[in-house]
Amino acid sequence: MQISIFFALLIGVVTAGSLRSSSVEFSSIEIRMATETCGDELYDPTESICCDGVLSSLSMCGSTSTSDVRCCGKRAFTDTRLACCGGTLDLKQGDRHNNACCGGFSFDQTTHMCCQGTFHPKPKGDEEELACCRTRAYSKAEFTCDDGVLVEV
Repeated sequence: MQISIFFALLIGVVTAGSLRSSSVEFSSIEIRMATETCGDELYDPTESICCDGVLSSLSMCGSTSTSDVRCCGKRAFTDTRLACCGGTLDLKQGDRHNNACCGGFSFDQTTHMCCQGTFHPKPKGDEEELACCRTRAYSKAEFTCDDGVLVEV
């Protein structure tokens, strides 16, 4: 049986060994310090994570280690298939090493490019020839950008 006792700066976990009529024999006592604050709350960072002032239990996130848990705005998450783009969780596209965010969405940099918050399929051409004309992607081999307007070469 585990009894948790919360005091201002201490969090104590007492494990009871056996119960007898009006007495309790304790087999172990573990005292942990609440060393972090989240908003106005004290918490133990080995058991919880603070995301933008919102406290989440590591066990509720499906993890027992803070290295597995990340924040996206006020939400804690562990799924490595997700990316945090502008405070919004989005499913990663393509290989996770080539993943990036554009305008709050996840995209694969090997197949797409981001132009002022809008992502597009990469135009045909060499990587060094690719550019943006405001929100549009283009190849310098085929077009030039004249004050935000694409003009054929």
